[in-house]
Amino acid sequence: MKSIIKIYKVIENFWFDKINEKLRFLLVGGFNTVISYAIFFALVEIFKIYYNYSLVIQFVITVNISIATMRYYVFHKVSGFWIDYVRGWTSYGVMFLINAPALNVLIIFGHIKPVVAQALYLVISTIMTFFIHKYFSFRKANIKNIDDNNK
Repeated sequence: MKSIIKIYKVIENFWFDKINEKLRFLLVGGFNTVISYAIFFALVEIFKIYYNYSLVIQFVITVNISIATMRYYVFHKVSGFWIDYVRGWTSYGVMFLINAPALNVLIIFGHIKPVVAQALYLVISTIMTFFIHKYFSFRKANIKNIDDNNK
């Protein structure tokens, strides 16, 4: 077990020391996007669940995965879990409030299949998510301002 932990620490050190934040975001965000889309696709195409219900189910399942992976493996946050968790859910909630109507517009007015419409939305949302997380969800605290407020 100790050797597995040692190997993990070597990989983790390489990850944070050698791979910049934007590339980490692309890799982790890509992983999260594939998982999210695979769940949506399976719910709609395999289980034949109505696309709006599928979107909600997929959202609830994958938001927690995304918050955990983005928080640690992209932005390397190890403290302030609950505030980050609330901010993460808020960020993804806003994204959901954009996603649901956009999905319906693409399907109803664009006559696009739900799985294709969701794939189109994911391209736009991935870019938006980086900036939302960087500057809101997982932003680094300004230590100088915190110290000044405690005086």
